[in-house]
Amino acid sequence: MINLRIRTDGRELSEYCNVKITSEIIPSAYNSIVYEKSFDIIIVALYGPKKFNFRKNNNFHKPNTNLIVRLKLYHSFSSLSFINNRTKRIIKSVVNNLLLINLLKKNVLVIYLNMLSNYNLNYHGILSSIFFTILNSRLPYKKIFITNNLAMFGKYIIADPTNKEFYYSNGSFDIIRNDMNLNEIIYFNFNGQIRNLLVQSIIIFEKKTSLTNKFFRFSVTLYNLETF
Repeated sequence: MINLRIRTDGRELSEYCNVKITSEIIPSAYNSIVYEKSFDIIIVALYGPKKFNFRKNNNFHKPNTNLIVRLKLYHSFSSLSFINNRTKRIIKSVVNNLLLINLLKKNVLVIYLNMLSNYNLNYHGILSSIFFTILNSRLPYKKIFITNNLAMFGKYIIADPTNKEFYYSNGSFDIIRNDMNLNEIIYFNFNGQIRNLLVQSIIIFEKKTSLTNKFFRFSVTLYNLETF
């Protein structure tokens, strides 16, 4: 078990909570997907306000800590489209569950989806499918941006929301812009080196609704580890 001290987005800087990552899916993660046969690990971390209603088995409870979901992805696939479809289903499940439990009504909600792998996969294709899955979800986004907020805990790397986010000024980018509905979409494909690890791609998106002024941020981070 890995115990982390990570600030929850939407809280005061002085407010911290204890985040636990275990080898099993956390029971309070509603309707999560888990794949058991692989060295590829997907970690989904859900960050929200201190208290919110979370539906499970038709009951409501208020967890006091962030929700962490650890997912494993099958590696026994024969084509890139196969893993893309699995990744799409994971993203859709997370987004749909958020809509089901009405967490978007809260002021701040952050999801980090980190895929760590020691295999040389085509992450650009996977990331592209995730990106367009997010766009097709019709969530009211504001913009997509990139961050290098990484923290290493044991053999795991997670996005660290305690650090200040900023845009990369170096590296290789593929950028797609879309000004439809007065929203800004920026898609980054980044290839670079951080802490001796090869970072294939990172995307983050943020939305701000015009009516409620509330934010929703969704980040997808994919890493290719030299050693795992």
